[in-house]
Amino acid sequence: MAARSPLNDRHHHQDRGQEAFAMTVLVTFGITLGTGLTLALLWIAATSIRATLQSRRFITEPPTEAVLEAEAH
Repeated sequence: MAARSPLNDRHHHQDRGQEAFAMTVLVTFGITLGTGLTLALLWIAATSIRATLQSRRFITEPPTEAVLEAEAH
């Protein structure tokens, strides 16, 4: 068994700190990416559902100026 020197302990501790920092960066990046993808999918789903409902006339767009003028005459 080789005796551990204080110098080796210091390097080992520094490596652990770097590993923890790398894990923190990876987890943060993963959460950010996951949140972004989730929001993008929700946006796509909402847009798709809205388009479907509009096509079936559940949601009506407000009339345009041309339609209002035609009705007035």
